[in-house]
Amino acid sequence: MKANCRGLTTVACAIAATALAASPAIARTTANTKDGKPNILVVMTDDQAAADVYAATQSGVKAMPNLQSLVAAQGATFTNAVDSFPLCCPSRATFITGQYAHNHGVGGNFFPYGWYGMKDRNNTLPAWLRNSGYYTALVGKWLNGYGSGKTGDVDGDGKLIKPGGEIPAGFDNWNGGLDVSFYNYFNFQLNQNGKVKSWGDSKYAAAMTSFAEIQIVPPAKKSITDVIKWANKFFKDPNDPSTYGTQLAKNYSPDVTAGVTNTILKSQATSKKPFFMWWAPVAPHREDVDGGIRNGFRQNAHFVASPTNKRAEASTLTGVGSNLRAVDPTKLVPDPRPAPRYSNLGWNWSSITSKPSFDAAPTGKSVKQQLILANPMSALDKQRLEVNYRSRLSSIKAVDDGIKTLIDTLKSTKQLDNTIIVFTSDNGWLQGEHRIPGDKYLPYEESIRVPFVIRGPGIPANRQVTSLVSNVDFAATLIDAAKATSGRTLDGVSLLGAAKGTTTPASRAIGLEATAPLFADASMPQQWDQSYKGVRTDQWKYIEWAGDFGEKELYNLVNDPYELNNLAGNSSYTAIQASLAAKMTTLSACAGSGCTVSQ
Repeated sequence: MKANCRGLTTVACAIAATALAASPAIARTTANTKDGKPNILVVMTDDQAAADVYAATQSGVKAMPNLQSLVAAQGATFTNAVDSFPLCCPSRATFITGQYAHNHGVGGNFFPYGWYGMKDRNNTLPAWLRNSGYYTALVGKWLNGYGSGKTGDVDGDGKLIKPGGEIPAGFDNWNGGLDVSFYNYFNFQLNQNGKVKSWGDSKYAAAMTSFAEIQIVPPAKKSITDVIKWANKFFKDPNDPSTYGTQLAKNYSPDVTAGVTNTILKSQATSKKPFFMWWAPVAPHREDVDGGIRNGFRQNAHFVASPTNKRAEASTLTGVGSNLRAVDPTKLVPDPRPAPRYSNLGWNWSSITSKPSFDAAPTGKSVKQQLILANPMSALDKQRLEVNYRSRLSSIKAVDDGIKTLIDTLKSTKQLDNTIIVFTSDNGWLQGEHRIPGDKYLPYEESIRVPFVIRGPGIPANRQVTSLVSNVDFAATLIDAAKATSGRTLDGVSLLGAAKGTTTPASRAIGLEATAPLFADASMPQQWDQSYKGVRTDQWKYIEWAGDFGEKELYNLVNDPYELNNLAGNSSYTAIQASLAAKMTTLSACAGSGCTVSQ
């Protein structure tokens, strides 16, 4: 800003100019921002079911009141958002590429996939936004496998992996959680702009990061015996209390990462650049390795396998069944552990158990995966699900506290009105529905449905958008808002006009796909997590399972929202099934505008 010297002496003009030069910059508000680029804040949780947003205790305490009042009530809620591949790494890869998994190539969490198996890793959303003039930052979870390599390990292109993790292309401020330590809510490591910092028990956190190397190195086919032998290198006798690290409230990771995010937001209060801030708390993901240790998945000092118990709830990485030795249900440790301040809330578990799909027997022409689940869940299965449901919501409530803190900072620094705020999850979560004792991956509604809420300049309050949309659209939406240019062919479309009410989304079919099984070896648990491809419309869902699991599933979601009556092969629906199969075939190989397939 220049001093207006009209009517002033030369000396007075010089003093005025000096005063203006010394005055602090002001926040980028809607009024003073001429480039039309809003700030962007993304909050992405991990494994949060869409219904969790509206969960409450029996006495009416809400899980996410701040999200509802400060974001949803001030903006648009997309009530029919689905995840094209409901698994952590493929979904997050879709978020940073705007592409279906069959195009970005990340077919799973583990070798040969994961972060270090992803091709063209420098060509992602953060880099595009940075190239468009944005200050870019991440705090929390990145893509699976990040930071778990040791000296000599190589990525999918044969390039050396940096121990402790690199700073991915496109970030000005990097605070990425090291896998798998970051799944521990009290003992974890972050790479903060190239330096690894630990919270809680640093040795225990480092052991979990070292253990995670198994998921980024060959061979792809690892047996449960291989995994267990590897685990026993790093973890001590479960009867030794130090096995579990520390559990101090000040180190609760959703709170820690919210604080780091808030500090960054404050630092941007007077920046001339717009910011892209991505807060990715781990909540409510299970604590995986640590959860297995604490709940008795080891006998004496070693992990042990139970090859006949493949349906038992299991740690994703250790693959160890939950019923290996007698477990006292009264001593079950919640997985994940709740925020200490919310550990005693009485969440309404009946909201899950009252669903017709809860512990429902397979109906119609069942798939082979469902045969594993032919027997009803045990009392222990249900008790574990209930304990974990309550602790999941208590961890989500801590995230909701963080949302309020961040919005308060945006408001106090006068940045709120010029900031787009997005809330979503990488995928949903099954917690007893269809007899799945805690999982995502599968193409059922609880697994693929995700929250998608957005507020910001030009978006009217309390708007509900019922159109079918997908996570392949999220990158395109942010690119549109930022007036940026993508470096890839985007498979999705911008939802910004739909959020503002200026356009109506096209009536599209959405592709569903799991391009590889969760585990390559049949000795591992969760053998229902097999490859599939499918299509979702407003009314219908059609799935074809790959390979030996070649069954088909067809559901009328209007008449059968809980997906209990499989209509595949029913002669009354032959034409509908054929039409959906054709759409599925197109979507499973589509790219760019070719992914816009009418319903």
